[in-house]
Amino acid sequence: MPGQVLFTLRTDIEPAVEDEFNAWYDEEHIPELLAVPGMLTGTRYRALVGEPKYLAIYDARDIGVFDQPEFRRVRPTDPGATPRSKAVFPSFRNIHRGTYEHLITLPQPEPADLRRARALLLMGLEVSPLHEEEFNDWYNLEHLPALVGTPGVVRARRFRLHPQGRRNEGSPCRYVALYDLERPEVWNSDAWKLRRASTWSDRMAGLFTRREADLYERIGVS
Repeated sequence: MPGQVLFTLRTDIEPAVEDEFNAWYDEEHIPELLAVPGMLTGTRYRALVGEPKYLAIYDARDIGVFDQPEFRRVRPTDPGATPRSKAVFPSFRNIHRGTYEHLITLPQPEPADLRRARALLLMGLEVSPLHEEEFNDWYNLEHLPALVGTPGVVRARRFRLHPQGRRNEGSPCRYVALYDLERPEVWNSDAWKLRRASTWSDRMAGLFTRREADLYERIGVS
């Protein structure tokens, strides 16, 4: 279901409580978050390439969802959080949070069934403000349309850090692109490499001031 805001949380966890962390997330935390009005989806991933080890992404109707008392009450740091949340949260390590506004999703309309997407590629990019307009034109007009046509790519989405986001932590990239993939190998397939290659792409690659590529396997979905 489409939303206008994306919230991402990436974290490592103390190995001694990793099993409890995963059980808490699936059994309690995501169900509570999805009960918040305007929270649309919640999906969990484990890293295959990159770090931190765990990623959770949430689609929300709008930025106001995160100001609701219903949302604040399910945060592990809230005084009203459950005992289980309070017990697990101190074992979080290397936390990265980002609140993003939606820019573009392809294909349109979105696929009705995303369950075949078993992997996720998260690309984080930044460029100088001098080249930001061209960067967005390249991504929206050439790069994303080319990659979403790769066999095995279910959906591709772009986001920019939300100007009203107040829960960012760990220096999230200004721009992220999420590629829902049928399997992890799609990222390194010959078809993917062919579709990302162009003169314009070569030019833009020389202008990036920051680039992150993290590949995940899906471990939970709503």
